[in-house]
Amino acid sequence: MKLKNKIHYFIVLLFYLIICIFVGYYTGFNRHWTSVYDQELTLVYNALLFNNGIEIELFQHPGYFTILLLSIFYKILFILNLLEVDKLSSLTSENFDNSLNLLTYYGRIFASFNVALFCLVTYFVFNQFSKNKIFSFSLSLVLFFFPGTIFHITQLRTELFAMFFALLSIASLKHFLSMDNFYKYFNLIFFFVFLIFSLLNKVQLFFLILLFLIPLYFTENRINDFNIEKFLFIENKAFSIILLIIIFLFIYNSNNTLHPFPILSALIVLLNFIFFNLFFYFLIKNHVKKVFIFLMVMNATFIFTFLIVKSILMIHPSTSEIIFVNLSRIMHIVQFVPDVPQINDNINLIRDLFIRLIENLFLILTSLILKPSVYSALITLNIALLLILRSQITYQQIKFNICCILVSIFIIVINYFRSTTGLMPQYEIFSDFFLILSFVSFSKIKKNKYLLLCIIFPIWLNSNAVLKTISNIRYTKDQIANICNDSFFYDWQKQINKSYFINFCDKE
Repeated sequence: MKLKNKIHYFIVLLFYLIICIFVGYYTGFNRHWTSVYDQELTLVYNALLFNNGIEIELFQHPGYFTILLLSIFYKILFILNLLEVDKLSSLTSENFDNSLNLLTYYGRIFASFNVALFCLVTYFVFNQFSKNKIFSFSLSLVLFFFPGTIFHITQLRTELFAMFFALLSIASLKHFLSMDNFYKYFNLIFFFVFLIFSLLNKVQLFFLILLFLIPLYFTENRINDFNIEKFLFIENKAFSIILLIIIFLFIYNSNNTLHPFPILSALIVLLNFIFFNLFFYFLIKNHVKKVFIFLMVMNATFIFTFLIVKSILMIHPSTSEIIFVNLSRIMHIVQFVPDVPQINDNINLIRDLFIRLIENLFLILTSLILKPSVYSALITLNIALLLILRSQITYQQIKFNICCILVSIFIIVINYFRSTTGLMPQYEIFSDFFLILSFVSFSKIKKNKYLLLCIIFPIWLNSNAVLKTISNIRYTKDQIANICNDSFFYDWQKQINKSYFINFCDKE
């Protein structure tokens, strides 16, 4: 495509980059490395491992692409003589504090770049749905002024890149549905590639991916047909049997180990395979002649894409195979759910999680949806616009809007599992997008009379929360006393010489 037709993407990126750098400098790129050491310090440390060719140690999130790209960023800065330490072996007792300060400083700049890139992708996805550049930019601007987005400018974390790749995955599937030639198949491949990338950056997205896809069912794009002729070999029963064996081995090998709830993990992965196939079945059943072959193509594409992605990433010596294994050992992450009994009992675990689910739903309805908040205001505004503009909105668009709102709510419900005190800002980035996405249905309204309202109203509602988020970080002091009297450093930075840290604490 011609560059002049894409210049608006460069303009949008530059716009957000300027704002992100400004906010980042205001909150303080040069805050001490202990001011927010979870997750910043751990990500910096694993990036140093990466540049040393040592296997990374962060498996739980696992933040793979945040670490990989951060390590490349450090390497570039080192080549430009802006860093003296770009790998773990260069760290010494003498440069320990100064090096971590400088690495964290550039890590926060890196985070600001990431937020600008994320906002560009949101603009791209909104434009995929609305086909209206000004309207799409306006919606991306609204999303930018949510605390969940601003929060990621202030510190380096793993959630941003996970959502970044999830949005690219959604855009690829949307493009797949709208194309009419064989090359659409490459968009299906990209859909799975970005999906795997998002999971490798935040494995918790495993519980959200199906929710992310549901709004696509209610879009007006539908796959016209699929060139089955090139895939007729799949009708061979042997191919189906081999594919099922590969899926079984993938689930069994990852879960046939001594860890909590191996059977439940395998069951959840299998159910997700089933739900995934059901989603595609209902998506294409009236538009593809041979549905079974298409589903087999889809499953085979996912399996082989996963194997190829794994093979390529495993070339680097720092890549740990555990991050791939954990994509099927799903229930080990219950250890991060507060107050859930850590017992090897599937029935009690399911019961406890179900009770927590109901409690979370009730809490969200009473504290966010039925009380004055930006969420209740935007939901009310959306429904009001649907009623006012019902003559200009199709029935399919109404279903799309309602679906996006419900998906946003259910994502919040699931994210509430991570905290007993309310939704943490870093996870809002997963739900806020879909709440804003529900407004794309109004992009084709004549003269776009309500565009200004859609921009100003949510930004004004979020202004206090955004300013509070910025102020909280700007005035955050160093946490030297806390980290020196805690086991965090030893638990998450195991290969840094302990004497470096001890000497640092003794000097303070």
